[in-house]
Amino acid sequence: MTKTIVLFLCIVVSFALASVVCADASLYGISGLIETPDDNIAPKDGVNLCGSYINNFEFEDSDASLTMYGGAWGMSTGLEVGGVQIDSDVTGMPSRFVMGGKMRLSKETITKPGMAIGVVDLGKNLTDMFGVEKEASAFVVVGKNLTPAAERWSGVVSKPVRGTIGAGTGIYRGIFGGLEFSMSKGTGVKVEYLSKGIRDKSTVNASLMFSPMNRLSVEVGTLGMNSLFGGVRFSFQPY
Repeated sequence: MTKTIVLFLCIVVSFALASVVCADASLYGISGLIETPDDNIAPKDGVNLCGSYINNFEFEDSDASLTMYGGAWGMSTGLEVGGVQIDSDVTGMPSRFVMGGKMRLSKETITKPGMAIGVVDLGKNLTDMFGVEKEASAFVVVGKNLTPAAERWSGVVSKPVRGTIGAGTGIYRGIFGGLEFSMSKGTGVKVEYLSKGIRDKSTVNASLMFSPMNRLSVEVGTLGMNSLFGGVRFSFQPY
């Protein structure tokens, strides 16, 4: 309960501040969209912190309210490690620490997408916690700026649009993909699809992200168009 109150106060304080720029940390700590990873990597010695509260996280025939906090660290150029602590309000469900990492295989260019490989839930704690297929969630993902294609398709000037697509094991078994686009300065939208996610069925997630001050962002959204979540993201770069 205390962690939930702290998270709520962080969100309230964030809206009272001002400015831009957001940190792209997923719910599971490593950089990404909502539940899915992207091809971005935290810069060397950079830190992306995240805190989230999920209401009615659906699993099996039950649901739980979760508090998640952690982040990612740029261990070296093109390599990040990260993780989150997950606390549940379900009696008898122990807290779990989910650890992962990601490595860049190729950097995005004007003509070619970026590519990364990685793993979430290296210790299988996440899949064990929710009783789904108990294997680490390895993945390969590619990402590309789609703004020129979006402009050609629509015939109008587009806000920045970025797309990702990938496949993996564990909670990423099957395929996954997502879009992220800027609506205005300091405001963005994320939409993603998992063909066989942690809820063991096709899932569509969506969120709205605000950047009320430099390096700090606030995110609100839905998981599976059922659960609601809110979170705070903060990025620190030494240079």
